[in-house]
Amino acid sequence: MALTNPNVLVRMPVADDLWLITYDQWAPKHTVSDPVLSYGVAAALVAELVLGRCAVVNHAGHTPGLTVKGAEFEPLDPVLKDLLHLITNDGWRPVKEWIRYAARNAVHDVAGRLCVRELLLPVEVGTLRKRIAWQAASPKASTAIDYRPGRVAAMLGADQHRAFAVHGIEDVALVALCDALGLRHRLLVDGVRESHTYIDQVQLRLAHERPDVFVVVQALGEMAGTSR
Repeated sequence: MALTNPNVLVRMPVADDLWLITYDQWAPKHTVSDPVLSYGVAAALVAELVLGRCAVVNHAGHTPGLTVKGAEFEPLDPVLKDLLHLITNDGWRPVKEWIRYAARNAVHDVAGRLCVRELLLPVEVGTLRKRIAWQAASPKASTAIDYRPGRVAAMLGADQHRAFAVHGIEDVALVALCDALGLRHRLLVDGVRESHTYIDQVQLRLAHERPDVFVVVQALGEMAGTSR
């Protein structure tokens, strides 16, 4: 896909990017099932906390968990603040439990962040049973949304022989989370057979540089695999 829109290069929080990449035309049809989509967006929110060193992954025995003990920063984003507040009050819990908990509202909460960015608008759909869906806020927003998967493919294609070396760890985490959701096919670069290898290298880089974030990706992969 040729990139013709500069909005595609704008970095957004990991969960925002993942929401737009995993959603198929934003509503109501998804590229993955509702539970898997919810787990993916929730895991991305947890990953944002860990990436920002607002929460810490540690182990009790063989089970990785999440705590705020030893965290260096507090998030400014209200969605992350609410999630962090729960972690603070509840103490240590396994990473998977926090993903399940965050999944209750993650899709709606992140859509709300995208509304603040003026990319989405909530709309009521249905006749008897009303529900909230989402639409692009403007033609410009629609174009920007359309190109989010292309942005990821372009990143993978641009640095094929450097294993994503020049991109930030947030982009690496985004690709790893999408791959854990089973969406590798949406990340592959057209005509580049080695794309699978590059995505594997992205996973290895994340495991090496941020093993704490990689724990979140692994948890998502296990949860998504049992929910498809």
